[in-house]
Amino acid sequence: MRFALLIILSSIANVVAAQNGYKEGDVVPDFPVKKVLNYNSSPSTFNEMKGELTVVDFFGTWCVPCVKALPKLVTLQRQYKNKISILLVSNETETKLSSFISKRERFTLPVIVDAEDRFTQLFQPPSYPYTVILDRAGKVVAIPKEDELNETNINKWLSSENKPIAIDVESKETSSPKRPLSEEEKTMTDKIISSNRLVQLSQDFMYAAKTGDETADFVFQLKKISRDELQSTIKNDNEKK
Repeated sequence: MRFALLIILSSIANVVAAQNGYKEGDVVPDFPVKKVLNYNSSPSTFNEMKGELTVVDFFGTWCVPCVKALPKLVTLQRQYKNKISILLVSNETETKLSSFISKRERFTLPVIVDAEDRFTQLFQPPSYPYTVILDRAGKVVAIPKEDELNETNINKWLSSENKPIAIDVESKETSSPKRPLSEEEKTMTDKIISSNRLVQLSQDFMYAAKTGDETADFVFQLKKISRDELQSTIKNDNEKK
């Protein structure tokens, strides 16, 4: 009876922690993982995928900064090999994610298909991309910004032994020169954001067509645009192009 009560209390504590998302110092419990793409085994739980240091990156094929960060994440995983484990998490459909991966030869990172929003409900990412760093015990040691995920901080997290550490922001990686992006990696980063609603709609349509995503909804929206709306919204030559 006492053991059962402890389990219930532990579950309640995890739910309460997850309501606002896990913070630094919280311990993330193990839980089932149903589907992982681009992985060399079939893990059944989250713990089976963790490394000495685990980077959980909430990712979306629709998220421009997420896609732009992929080459950097791939490079870090290759550099640190088995010392760190970089896991992408997406609640998009398996079909869309598989299509996205298949079009990118250098896409080597595993993607957890969060179809049931298990990860999302636990971590409550306020925006995308959203990155959480966990140690071997599952403790959240940092929630870095994109520029804070660098070699200096990774080395600190690996050697911190659960001690509080400061995060360094590096404008450039000094320990290894940046290589130019390959043509494949350039296709991951060529989506542009516009403040003009109709220009953005057009760009989203072209991006979806280029990456093999569904375009029917964009076509429907574009067809509804009237001539008057086009003339009043698309005002200069650059927007027309």
